[in-house]
Amino acid sequence: MNKKYWSRFFALLVALVLAIGLVSNVAAAESTTSTSNAKPAPTAPPIGQLVSHTSNPTLPGQCLPSGDFGVVLDQSGSINDNGETTAERNGVEGFVNAYENGDGNGLFALTVFSGLTGTAKTSGFVSASTFETAVNGLPTPNSTTPTAAGINTGAGNTAHDRSGSPNVMFVVTDGSPNDGNASTTSATPWLNAANNAINAANAARSAGWVVLAIYVGKPDSNLVTLFGSTGAESWVEAVMTGIGGGSFTKLSDFSSLTNGLLVSVGCPTMPPTAPPTAPPTEQPTVPPTEAPTAPPTEAPTGTPVPTAAPTGTPVPTAAPTGTPVPTAAPTATVKHTPPPTGTSGSTGGSNNGNIILSFVLFTLLGGAFALAFSQRRRLPQHGQGLAEYALILALIAILAVTALLFLSGQINMILSTIGKGL
Repeated sequence: MNKKYWSRFFALLVALVLAIGLVSNVAAAESTTSTSNAKPAPTAPPIGQLVSHTSNPTLPGQCLPSGDFGVVLDQSGSINDNGETTAERNGVEGFVNAYENGDGNGLFALTVFSGLTGTAKTSGFVSASTFETAVNGLPTPNSTTPTAAGINTGAGNTAHDRSGSPNVMFVVTDGSPNDGNASTTSATPWLNAANNAINAANAARSAGWVVLAIYVGKPDSNLVTLFGSTGAESWVEAVMTGIGGGSFTKLSDFSSLTNGLLVSVGCPTMPPTAPPTAPPTEQPTVPPTEAPTAPPTEAPTGTPVPTAAPTGTPVPTAAPTGTPVPTAAPTATVKHTPPPTGTSGSTGGSNNGNIILSFVLFTLLGGAFALAFSQRRRLPQHGQGLAEYALILALIAILAVTALLFLSGQINMILSTIGKGL
């Protein structure tokens, strides 16, 4: 085989290798882009792996005339993050006041939980005023939701317990138990924490407590990321049912906490508070102005002299100026939140850029084929020149592929803009 055919064979081989490398590079880039933009599928909540719960002791159907109430209060960071700290405290105090004002005979114990521990904030059961002082002195909520630790601590906070009054524990929380690990990738920490809380509630019931679960709000964002919205809601309901011994009270927010606590023990709810009414504003009254009276004129004796007409014509009184000026209604400022920026546009631009760049490089390689065959027909004796042309084209293609590898971000951005314009 002469030199001419070797040169042609070498040029075609180089073009073929570059084409295969280019196609592999573009396919790998597309695969990487698709994989990076794909969202992981939600994990199915392991509801079937939750431990069984026991049942609560029976309470009378009517409002308890006497009760020793243990309030186990969630003080995790989500309470503060959602701006619910004040509403949570007001709801608990509202229950205490309503129960006492309704002729109830109650003592109250306060326990809180956050981080990894539960902490007693009163020395067992205390009076309503002492309990409210402890509630008002709570620090700012923070950290995670160790519900089991709160239940275990609250179950032991029983000093001054009265033998004739039932012990009722309210577990008030806005999140599913997580015991310090609110994972977004594994259901195991959530399952372990939930089973710990249900077991703690079962133990409290065995000790004579009526354990009532009060769930406020909606599942936290980490739980939604892991299980999805529907799965997270199902998980929370299953866990709260276990803690509450077969049922739980669900509230939309802490503003309804007072009535939620009252209903859970069969007591009448508080009527809604009417907004304060401003007293009517009275118009200022201007006393009437009396016209001056001219003194009587005595006519001299003799020829009667006509009396001049009195000049005390009453002056009209100006209308009172005390008319209230209507006050303009306050203008509400509406904050417009910009819509979230999605990633689909950038992905589309990247794909367009890769397609255009692939087209350019394939055109370049096609030119190498065309040049090789044209040179074979026109100048068959110049095999050496043909090899040089092929090597030059190969070098250009290699530089283009290198640019794709190391400058793909900048190139894709530019070509994406061009692609969108087309």
